[in-house]
Amino acid sequence: LHKGEKIFSLDCGDEAAKWVSDYILGSNSGLRLGFHDGLHRRNIKNTHKKYLQVHRNLKNEATGMYSDLSSYLLINQASIDELSNRIPEAKISAINFRPNILVEGQNAPPFVEDNWTWVKIGDVILYVARPCTRCVFTTIDPETGVKSATNEPLRTLRTYRMLKDVKNIELDGNLPVMGNNMGLLQGGEISVGDVVYVGST
Repeated sequence: LHKGEKIFSLDCGDEAAKWVSDYILGSNSGLRLGFHDGLHRRNIKNTHKKYLQVHRNLKNEATGMYSDLSSYLLINQASIDELSNRIPEAKISAINFRPNILVEGQNAPPFVEDNWTWVKIGDVILYVARPCTRCVFTTIDPETGVKSATNEPLRTLRTYRMLKDVKNIELDGNLPVMGNNMGLLQGGEISVGDVVYVGST
């Protein structure tokens, strides 16, 4: 085990490192695989002070081990469909935004999730930690790994899904919003087809 920056990892060996390096870099070396024990989490009180001042529901407990910020990202399918209808040639799907919770239903029109403060699905209760600002990774085709030559869907999102709060703009500049970073209030199981209950502002 190697200790560094309070994160423990186990090196997965030379053979795995060679394979990954060859596949990604075309070289016999350069990358290594590691295992994280999951016991040590990052402390955003030091790294995200400005975010914590603006987003009162954002806490260390909401952060993920490997995600940009939170463990859970919720997106409404109707919001994806609305965006896709604006740019059908871009072939946008929910996978472009990498949610781990996708909701849909007659009572969930496009972008209604902007007003949600909490969500209950099965036994699980989640709260909105902050709106999810979107970056260049959304422009990478999830099937091919090729970046969009037209910078979609970011280009279209920037025409109507920009941050409106001045404090948010100071933090995230010209990044548009799609979906919510969620924190966990109560754990449990979620199944496909579960009824989704929401609380709104």
